[in-house]
Amino acid sequence: TGQRLRGRGQTSAPQTEEAPRITAESFATDFVAEYRIPGRISIGADRQARVYPISEEEFEPELVARAVMSAGPDARLEATFAYDGEVPINAGRVQLYRDRAYVGAAALPLLLPGAEARVPFGVDERIRIAVRDERTESGSRGVANRQAFDERRRRYEITSYHSMALPIEIIDRVPVPMDSGVEVAVLEGATPPTVRDLDGKTGVYLWRFDGTPMQTETIRHYYSVRYPSDRMLAATEGGN
Repeated sequence: TGQRLRGRGQTSAPQTEEAPRITAESFATDFVAEYRIPGRISIGADRQARVYPISEEEFEPELVARAVMSAGPDARLEATFAYDGEVPINAGRVQLYRDRAYVGAAALPLLLPGAEARVPFGVDERIRIAVRDERTESGSRGVANRQAFDERRRRYEITSYHSMALPIEIIDRVPVPMDSGVEVAVLEGATPPTVRDLDGKTGVYLWRFDGTPMQTETIRHYYSVRYPSDRMLAATEGGN
């Protein structure tokens, strides 16, 4: 059994045999949530998987295309919504439908009343992101205390081929120095991010724009790293 989530104006009816619709009664306290299903139902012995929804929830989702550049230049469509129900929805797998077509399944975390949810719907083929590396400089400066420097200049050109505006988010990062002798600086001409330190993660930037159809947006991601020339830099993952 499971719950069925859908946005208003869309249907999540599976392509296979339609299971009987059951309306369950929910009972909840501050510590326990129960569903009581009235009556009985017969299940065939043909070993075929079946889904029997016990309730249905409708939400007003906001669609957004998000690209995490460290993972690749692909924008992925996501639906975000606020859960305003009174009974928590248990964690589990949900079936995903886009324009009434089944696109796969995803894991949904426990949704508490008032929680924000984000559900992925796969790569958005109508958004193209071109990555262009620009001319950079590197070397060392100074006489007594020589400092090595390394620049990174990368330009992202994002174009939406949708017929309507769809918000687009681009996520990238800058190095976070773990040593007092290392300095990271944003270079002149860089595009200011909409959000710095996204979700409390130091050095993670998010740029957001409206995604006007057939309009190319440009993000200039420029930064430099300076460090003592007698040291070697090592990149590590993790931290906040």
